[in-house]
Amino acid sequence: MADSSQQTVFINGRFVRQGVTGVQRYARETLACMDEQVARSSHSWVLLAPQGTPDPGLKHIVFQQVGTRSGHAWEQWDLYRHARQGLL
Repeated sequence: MADSSQQTVFINGRFVRQGVTGVQRYARETLACMDEQVARSSHSWVLLAPQGTPDPGLKHIVFQQVGTRSGHAWEQWDLYRHARQGLL
């Protein structure tokens, strides 16, 4: 079993590419708060998003564009494939 203190935590960043409504605003504000807190974490934090997603300008969470699909297909295939070695 892998050492859980070195675990990578992946975040579904599909919302970053979407227009800002209440749900997206809440997710963005939560992400900003998390970005400040993860500096003290022993985990690696990575925001995974579809290709073409604008960089959200995070300080401590790594931003990666992954996959070739979009929408639900991206969440079901690309996100899963890239996050399977950690926590999602």
